[in-house]
Amino acid sequence: MWKSDGSHKSGINVSKAITLRGAPAVVVLSKQDYDRLTQREVSLTEFMRNSPLSGADDVQFTRDQSLTREIDL
Repeated sequence: MWKSDGSHKSGINVSKAITLRGAPAVVVLSKQDYDRLTQREVSLTEFMRNSPLSGADDVQFTRDQSLTREIDL
């Protein structure tokens, strides 16, 4: 039995692929999955602040000290 929110009675959100003349054409998915896939991407600052490493004092990044390469312009 389907609920009005697009989920199955088992609580599992499912998607359904629809073909047109044997070729994939459309995917029907739950509102919850649609919202997750279309959510606004976070800025780099927000991403770094939400990182599990945020606030860790023992993380060290080393800079590559090799010389730059020469290129013909």
